[in-house]
Amino acid sequence: MTNNRILTKILLGLIVIISIVGFILVISDLIAEGVILLAIATIIGVASKQIRIHDKDNPIAVLKMRLAKGEITNEEYEEIDQNFNI
Repeated sequence: MTNNRILTKILLGLIVIISIVGFILVISDLIAEGVILLAIATIIGVASKQIRIHDKDNPIAVLKMRLAKGEITNEEYEEIDQNFNI
C-alpha cells in the first residue's frame, strides 16, 4: 500500500468520526431543545389554567364558554346578549 492510500484511508476515517460526532452533537442539541420546549409548554399550560380560573368570574367569558361547549345555542347567546347588554 502506498503512502497516499494510507493517508486517504486515515482521512476518510477521520471524516467518518467527525461526522458521527457532529451527528451526536446535533441530536443532543435537539434533545436539549425538546426539554426546553417541554418546560415552556408546561409554563404556558399553567398560565392558561390560571387565566381560565379568572375567566370563571367574568360573565361574558362564561357565556362565551357555554356557547363554545354547545351548552347554549347561538339564538340563546344573542338573546342573553340583547337582554343584558353584554
